[in-house]
Amino acid sequence: MEKPLWRICGYDSDKLVLNETIEIELIEIQELLRRLVCKDLTWPEIIGATRGEYGFLEVRSSPPPKSALRGSQAFLCGENPHFVAVQIPRAEKPENVSQ
Repeated sequence: MEKPLWRICGYDSDKLVLNETIEIELIEIQELLRRLVCKDLTWPEIIGATRGEYGFLEVRSSPPPKSALRGSQAFLCGENPHFVAVQIPRAEKPENVSQ
């Protein structure tokens, strides 16, 4: 069975710093977003966010763009930088998809 296809974009302010399409399960996409955010956090920020003191690692649902599949999902995590994952149709699958 094929895994869902996701487009992951990372932004530092309004600058696009990551644009990848991957096949990954829903539960994995949320953890991936948290890990991407952690890359730019200090150790105290990671510890505090893990204990709930900061919202840095909170994955939030977001309305998918109008171009997304009906019933698809979108999530975002982080502040600056922040990362967005949107489920996309298989018809949009590029040649170099990470698995």
